[in-house]
Amino acid sequence: MKQNPLVRLLITEESPNDAEIYVSVLRNSGYAVRARRIESIDNLRDTLQEKPADMMLCSLVLREVPVDTAYQLIQQWGKDIPIIASSHEQSQDQRRYAMQMGAQDLVSKNDLEHLKLVVERELRHLHERRRLRRLESSVRETERRCRALLDSSRDPIAYVHEGMHIYANPAYLEMFGHQELADIEGMPILDMVVDDDQGACKEALRRFSRGDLTSHEVNLGFVTTEGPEEVTMVLTPATVDDEPCTQVLLQLSEPEADLELLNRQDVTTGLYNRSYFLEQLDNLIARNLDSDGRNSHALLYIQLEKLSHIRDRIGLAAVDQVVAHVAKRITNLVGEHDIPCRLADEEFTILLQHSKIDHAMEVAEKLRQDIEEQLIEVDDRTLAITCAIGAAMVGTNADNAQAAVDMAYAASETALRAGGNQVQLHASGQEIMETQQREAHWRERIHQCLQNDEFYLVYQPVIALAENADWDELYEVRIRMEEDGKEVEPLAFLPYAEQAGLMRDIDRWVARRTVALAGERKRMGKRSRLFVKLDGATLGDTGFLDLLREEIEQHQVDPASLVFQVNEPVVVTQLNQAKALQEGLEALGCKLSLDHFGSALNPFQLLKHLRSDQVKLDDSLTADIEQTEENQKLVKQIIDTAHEMGQQVVAGYLGHPGALALMWEYGADYVQGDFLQEPGREMNYDFSEMVF
Repeated sequence: MKQNPLVRLLITEESPNDAEIYVSVLRNSGYAVRARRIESIDNLRDTLQEKPADMMLCSLVLREVPVDTAYQLIQQWGKDIPIIASSHEQSQDQRRYAMQMGAQDLVSKNDLEHLKLVVERELRHLHERRRLRRLESSVRETERRCRALLDSSRDPIAYVHEGMHIYANPAYLEMFGHQELADIEGMPILDMVVDDDQGACKEALRRFSRGDLTSHEVNLGFVTTEGPEEVTMVLTPATVDDEPCTQVLLQLSEPEADLELLNRQDVTTGLYNRSYFLEQLDNLIARNLDSDGRNSHALLYIQLEKLSHIRDRIGLAAVDQVVAHVAKRITNLVGEHDIPCRLADEEFTILLQHSKIDHAMEVAEKLRQDIEEQLIEVDDRTLAITCAIGAAMVGTNADNAQAAVDMAYAASETALRAGGNQVQLHASGQEIMETQQREAHWRERIHQCLQNDEFYLVYQPVIALAENADWDELYEVRIRMEEDGKEVEPLAFLPYAEQAGLMRDIDRWVARRTVALAGERKRMGKRSRLFVKLDGATLGDTGFLDLLREEIEQHQVDPASLVFQVNEPVVVTQLNQAKALQEGLEALGCKLSLDHFGSALNPFQLLKHLRSDQVKLDDSLTADIEQTEENQKLVKQIIDTAHEMGQQVVAGYLGHPGALALMWEYGADYVQGDFLQEPGREMNYDFSEMVF
């Protein structure tokens, strides 16, 4: 399942309600928020020492944690945590003041849409800075390894700038009878050339430095310790300490294996190196453009995850072993004509020649799964890693290698932001058009289902863990549709309904059908309680309660048999509308349940402002609870506190039988989950006939 991007958030606010609103706004925007409230500078100091963080929302007027002090402390700890200041109102003077104190921007508590945009921007900048630091680290490490390779090479290699030596490896020094680099630093390379060939050497260097050539070979006579020797001088561009220069390779005979390794391959992995890969990709793109794009190729960009943790905990040698292991998996997977490359320390690319989209995605998914499933033995440790893979098709949409790599890289970054360990296809113009067509199709299909009554309901049992004398059966109601004869889950079509503003209509359809069903069950002598989810849009639907009242009267339904569930993060951002709904439901005799409860900073703060009858625990707390001791303690605490406040607790989203025993032990009132029973479709409103 695709995960929302994680944001580790520090919040300093006088009002807990304001802090909860920030968290809910970001959760509703698609972020998985882990928030921590900071109440003092000492608290901030301890948090910076103990917990990682991505961003800080800091009240401009909170004296306990001034913005400038927080900024200075973050800088002292060497952290990259952008600060966004907040206030009830904002002016140009306030914004300037906040930014002078160290904040990146100022947001108003009355403009939550601006808050979302600023957070999105600062997170994007944060990810770019982190990536830049990784790249800089990779460059430094690559230069170090390159220098080690040069020093160990048997071929004489030197670097010259404006004809003067700035570096030479031991083989080069030995060739000309020098002991140390200092002996020839600043010495003209012409001093090593026989007199008759100095003009040819000077001309070759001049043309090369002018940019007329990307590489050049010339046969010259050099004065070595063995006397004048005919040598092939190979010139290629290079950099030393970020300054452009020329690499001079002297070939006394046919290139040997280590020279081939230097020119084409990465030493650690045996894969092709960056320069060779980009050269081959450029050549392929040029041929493809010449052929009017008749050929289709794919490019995969692989970013390894968790390596920074391995580097910090075990060391660089362990990272090299992991990288080498991954390279072997890549080598085993690619085809004969594919070109795998180690592009940077922790990043790989694969050029899949003459590949279609389906094949590229299949290869990417196989590689992702293979890397995830591998256990890597390093010394006495067993390591596991994951990767994010971006895929891009290379046709006529890129006119050079770097543009193609950028597309695949952008897709891999999208995969990382979405939680990592997944494959993401770059959204080309064609794919955007296909997405628009898909959206239009679903909007039309949803309208059709509403107009022709083509939706249907399924029911998942809610199991009481204690004796329940009031109700014979409890079911959660869920909506479905059919498409091409197959059942369609709500996650496949409800996002399109939300985009089209149709969620109110869908909630009304579900409410009408559910009340009719409750009336039918009552006439059959069944005491049934039904749980119905409501979207946030319905909180603002002033006619919903009137419709519900009419349906209840028409079908002679016991209002207490209807429990309406509203997501806690939605309630926090629409509290006044939620209160109006709660009061209306209470007047009718219906019940209110808070779904996804327990994910906020202080979930019980909300219950001081909104009366509910029960809470349903958030899936982040219950999905894998038997494996997470921290969640077990938190769930037990939430259940105990909820009972003290008169709330029943539903432990939903249970994924394994082991969780049932824990919920019984902790005192949950109800449990629900796919492992108990899958939802069954209605059949003449008779649950006894349902096939689960």
